[in-house]
Amino acid sequence: MSNRWKMNRIGFINFWLYDEEEFEFYDGKLLLRGQNGSGKSITTQSFIPFVLDGDRTPSRLDPFGSSDRRMEYYFLGEEGKDEATGYLYLEFQKEDAKEYRTIGIGQRAKRGKPMEFWGFVILDGRRIGRDLWPYKETGSVKIPYGKREMKEALGEGNLFADSQSEYKKMVNQSLFGFRKEEQYEQFIRLLVKVRAPKLSKEFKPTKVYEILNESLQTLSDEDLRTMVEAMEKMDEIQDSLEMLQRAFANVRSIRTEYARYNQYMLAKKAQAFLRKREEAGKAKREHEECLREMEQLRTDLKKLSDSLEELSQQIKILDTERSGLLDTDLEEMDSKLALARKEKEEMEGTRRRLEARIDACKARIYQKERDVKDAKDCLEQDLDLLQGQRKDMEDCQELLRWEGHGEVARWLDRELADGAEALLSRLMQYKKSLEACKRALHELEEISRKYDEIAEELEQVRKEKSAKEQAAEEAAGQVVDCQDDWIRRLYAHAKAAKCWAPPESLLQEAEAQVRQYRGIADEGQIWERFRKDYEGQRALRLEEKQAAMQQVHLREERLGSARQELEDIRNRAEIEPERSEDALRSRQRLREAGIDAIPFYRAVERAEDLEDAECARLEAQLGSMG
Repeated sequence: MSNRWKMNRIGFINFWLYDEEEFEFYDGKLLLRGQNGSGKSITTQSFIPFVLDGDRTPSRLDPFGSSDRRMEYYFLGEEGKDEATGYLYLEFQKEDAKEYRTIGIGQRAKRGKPMEFWGFVILDGRRIGRDLWPYKETGSVKIPYGKREMKEALGEGNLFADSQSEYKKMVNQSLFGFRKEEQYEQFIRLLVKVRAPKLSKEFKPTKVYEILNESLQTLSDEDLRTMVEAMEKMDEIQDSLEMLQRAFANVRSIRTEYARYNQYMLAKKAQAFLRKREEAGKAKREHEECLREMEQLRTDLKKLSDSLEELSQQIKILDTERSGLLDTDLEEMDSKLALARKEKEEMEGTRRRLEARIDACKARIYQKERDVKDAKDCLEQDLDLLQGQRKDMEDCQELLRWEGHGEVARWLDRELADGAEALLSRLMQYKKSLEACKRALHELEEISRKYDEIAEELEQVRKEKSAKEQAAEEAAGQVVDCQDDWIRRLYAHAKAAKCWAPPESLLQEAEAQVRQYRGIADEGQIWERFRKDYEGQRALRLEEKQAAMQQVHLREERLGSARQELEDIRNRAEIEPERSEDALRSRQRLREAGIDAIPFYRAVERAEDLEDAECARLEAQLGSMG
């Protein structure tokens, strides 16, 4: 048990109502006592389970399951702050080995923007608040580090994560050692359930059974292999089914578009079919008319042939009659002959005219036969084309499933002309709808193109905005760094100053004004306050100097009088005191030795007297002078 990690210390930095606070555990346990509303729940919910997995879902933060307060509330409050950065950390200890390991989460909140998250695990044994501080001090203010600064402060030997999932995996590997991430998540869910308030009142035996059942040890892979294989097969089947469903949806969309295309092509082919059908009908009618004319010409030709044959017979009869009448009446015969010749000439003219008409009729018959043959060829080609188009139409019908196909097929089989106009009208309406659909598709393509262009412009604007926001943040960071540097230099100058040291209240007021610095006017106000304080302290120092100079003059006067008095004492005539026999014998010995005893003893006595009386008097004077 002693080799396991135990919770040793929790800490808050710039979180909720805590500027910097830490709570120590005893043997991995912590007891918080206080009245309702004193903050016990918020303190504990911020660590269990948030600091273990970084999940800041409001319903998991609140033990009662409420979603009223988000994590941003504990940084920004309801009103006031627009930006704040804070840290929560939990320190673990191995008691026997005296090893320390700390996990922590840093967050940055901006009003109206998503919160930034980063987590870390300290593996090198350093302790927050002892060997490592996640903030920098600027005057009396402690400014928490940002993500980049905290990463640099941790160094290379520790773990750092930019996302909640990486942080959760990192904590599991560094402290708990669950083999699978799902087991660690199950452990966190169990903590959330047993953390609920009024556990004994609200939890029924069935609920307790459910919690205990969920807390059972996970089965091994061998035990779960059969079920896992079955589930994998189910997953594969489900994946295949989903893939087939997606493919079916794609095929259905393709079929819809292809059906629309085929309907359009069917309409065009139907129009071509109707045109060819009309041309074929017209050619057929012309062919029938030519046949009738040819038959009429043949009848006329036969009549002319019969007439010509009759005329030939008449000519033969007339020749016979002429031969018989030559002998009887020549004159009569001559007249008849002349008449016969005239009739013959008329008959010849008629015959030539008939032959000419016969030749013309033959030529017309030949031309009509050629026209009929050409019409038959065109008709056969049109029929072949119609058969091909009908086959294409039947192929398209397999996809289109058009309800009018049967009517068109019957109409074609019976070669009817009635109903063609209605069918053509329906096809024209369908063509118009297809053209409208085509225009809509073109408009959609144009809108999509414009949308893409606008999206590109929007993306460019977003990039520019992001770059400007980043530049603004960097500039704001530089401003904050300049403010911090100015404040540090101000406090350092105040500590090192010998002549003029601004008071702490003025330093704090100047620091607050620098934090709220907006322009050159603020700078003038700050320097004006320092100038007034400097002038005040300077005037006070001048007054103190004048008072000191007066004291010096007084002391010099007293010293002069003391010196005069000392000189007077030195110039006084000496009075021979009464001496003992021993003193007289000593003076006698000094004289025998050649030493003047009087100045010697006088100097000794004078020194002793002066040492006692004068020193006391001078000390009294100096004490009265201050």
